[in-house]
Amino acid sequence: SITFKDHRARYGNYLLKVLSKSTDPHLAKMNTFTINIAPEKIWKVKHVGDKDGGLTYMFVYKKPIGDYEISHFIYSGQNLVYTFLDKITLNNGFTVKRGAITYVGNFYIDEYTSKNGITIFERDMQVEDFRFLKNKYPSIDWGN
Repeated sequence: SITFKDHRARYGNYLLKVLSKSTDPHLAKMNTFTINIAPEKIWKVKHVGDKDGGLTYMFVYKKPIGDYEISHFIYSGQNLVYTFLDKITLNNGFTVKRGAITYVGNFYIDEYTSKNGITIFERDMQVEDFRFLKNKYPSIDWGN
């Protein structure tokens, strides 16, 4: 999940890049993916997530077993792309196991920390996030 501190979005687009760490180049390319967040832009740019009054965006993906790494958080606006960090890692990556649900974490983003930057904190919100997801996706076997 990704949570923004403020409803007013500072940028028009946000991307979180998740890389497959497979040693097979074909599988690595096939299993790498990007999470895209596009705030509402009808009148004022604002966040329209799934919970916390629109501040938190929730994501569920079915991925093949293997090792993955959250590598980049990219934000853009006015046709300019700003890279917050070359690489944001999460506990040196995470592993998807057969028959198990892998919780990656919650990224808390403050877009207004400074004039030119964004601050990202990693938090464990598994209890709250799973409670929300169990209600949203009741057909998934959550294992308790």
